[in-house]
Amino acid sequence: MNAITTTDRVDLEWSKLQSTKDVFIQLSEEALQIKVTDDVSLAIANQKLSAVNNHLKLIEEKRTELKKPYLDAGKKVDAVAKDLSEPLNNSIQYLKNQIKEWNLELLRREQELKQQAPADSLFEDNINHELAMLESQKASNVRHNWKFDVVDLSRVPVQFLMIDEAKVREWIKSNKESLSDGDIIAGIKFYKEVSVVTK
Repeated sequence: MNAITTTDRVDLEWSKLQSTKDVFIQLSEEALQIKVTDDVSLAIANQKLSAVNNHLKLIEEKRTELKKPYLDAGKKVDAVAKDLSEPLNNSIQYLKNQIKEWNLELLRREQELKQQAPADSLFEDNINHELAMLESQKASNVRHNWKFDVVDLSRVPVQFLMIDEAKVREWIKSNKESLSDGDIIAGIKFYKEVSVVTK
């Protein structure tokens, strides 16, 4: 007799859960029929909201449970792959650094040669020959990528800046007692948004 595989177990458990799909559909349809018009209908809406949330939690718990063996196996595979790749990645980085340093050295020599003022045409020919030799020695697999550093933040155009939402939220948390709905401070509008908390 064959052992039950993880895949078989997942199929079995998920089919059990899917057999209750009609219950979920009915619950959803009932919820969509509710109109909150008074305290009684509000209580019914809160009760139904709680029931729907409980069913969603059930699905999420089952999903998490059934995925766990696959996630654990995936983590083991990732760990082995990382362990195997580490020396190779280290050697790639080393070789890239060697090629980069060599190209920087060639650029330094090139600049040095260009700064030498030719005294006569023969000397100029020698420099041009050396420059051509340097150019041919440059690694063909080297790319020049544009990078940047901010040297004066006050001169950076506004379209290049981005709001740090975490810091804004932290500021709100520290100052919420003194805030009024709709306040505009330092170019930022602060307002309250209504959300429903479910249990």
